[in-house]
Amino acid sequence: MKLNKNITGIKTRFFYDKVDKEYKDLVDGKYGTLKLIPNKELLVCLGKKSELNNEKLRKLGSSIYNSLKDAEKSVIIKTPLKDEENYFLMEGLLLSTYEFNKYKSEKKKAKLIEFYLDYKNAEKDFKKLSIIVKNVFIVRDLINEPPSVINPKTFADIAKKLGKELKITVIGKKELEKKGAGGIIAVGQGARHEPRLLKLEYTPLKKKEHIAIVGKGVTFDSGGYNLKPTGYIEDMKMDMGGAATTLSIMLAASELKVKKNLIAYIPLVENMVSSTSYYPGDIIKMANGKTVEIANTDAEGRMILSDALFFAQKEKPELILDFATLTGAVITALGHNITAVVTNKDELYSDIFKVSKNTGEKVWQLPLYEEHEESVKGELADFKNLGWAKGAAGTITAAALLKQFVNDTPWMHFDIAGTAYSYENKDYFKKGGTGTMVRTVLEWINSK
Repeated sequence: MKLNKNITGIKTRFFYDKVDKEYKDLVDGKYGTLKLIPNKELLVCLGKKSELNNEKLRKLGSSIYNSLKDAEKSVIIKTPLKDEENYFLMEGLLLSTYEFNKYKSEKKKAKLIEFYLDYKNAEKDFKKLSIIVKNVFIVRDLINEPPSVINPKTFADIAKKLGKELKITVIGKKELEKKGAGGIIAVGQGARHEPRLLKLEYTPLKKKEHIAIVGKGVTFDSGGYNLKPTGYIEDMKMDMGGAATTLSIMLAASELKVKKNLIAYIPLVENMVSSTSYYPGDIIKMANGKTVEIANTDAEGRMILSDALFFAQKEKPELILDFATLTGAVITALGHNITAVVTNKDELYSDIFKVSKNTGEKVWQLPLYEEHEESVKGELADFKNLGWAKGAAGTITAAALLKQFVNDTPWMHFDIAGTAYSYENKDYFKKGGTGTMVRTVLEWINSK
């Protein structure tokens, strides 16, 4: 989508809840009502001014795009909104342009290819949003690709291709063995493609202080010997959503020239069933020397994350963020619209919560008490990779194991299992990968 102030095309007319007399037969003034008068103008209702917010404006931008994408080549949008409100309208419009049709024999393209949103900072905002949205779309693309296409090797290759401005180190299986990364090795040992750990560095500042970001990269999760059943296994190509999110945050930060040092760690594995897969009941020695008993091979994400978190904290970051499609329990707790956050520093959550209200990517903090940490203590090993029976507090007990590997480093865990994938076309999302948390984390890092 291009921004072009010199275009001619269909124009828009906006109304709050009171509609001009000549248009009352066409629209009612209620928020979200749109009416296209072919080859002339698009009528858009904002509803009550006092009830407008950032997310409503994003959704309205999405509605404008979806109303015109198959009908018009260009649109000129002039609103009664403030500049900062127009930003969110533009954001929703751009987020709605996503398509993933590379495997379709007939590729239908949108007719709408250019627009102009008429306000003071339009060109500046468009430049910034284009970078952010492009990287949100990278997450969506990576999640939507078939698991036969995205595996530990190809993900690493894509990261190197896209991350020309980053320092990228690929740590292979032999080096992981030397580093004692038992969690990563165990989960990946049954697969055709060997496990890897990516280290990505964006360090524009000379000082050593940095934020560490860790992303779970299970490019396909069969569950291992605790095999996932039909109805659950089909979408498990999306279990690398945390890795894709981490990669895109790093790519966008470098392109936006964020003034913050960032170092990311992405463990990449396939969790498969074979004669060499790890077993339920195995005891795995982790990179920090602690041991973990495998209560369930389908609780694999916390195994690879734990090693990566240990490597991250060794470099003494000021804080660690991790992103993972970690637990089905988070969907039971919060549904598909809210990302769970677990942290060892409550003030970190307060900051991210404020930013999320601005970006529309909802988050909610879950508690982490001593009882949760006790639940992952093992009898035959130091820890076990499941907490209480029957999945009780499953999202929290999974985070409780991760906490054992960050020591005292400030840390915030995002369980995106419910929000990384959309099961319907809605607003500015298409069915498939969402790219959730990229926009929120970029804004939050910029505010630090």
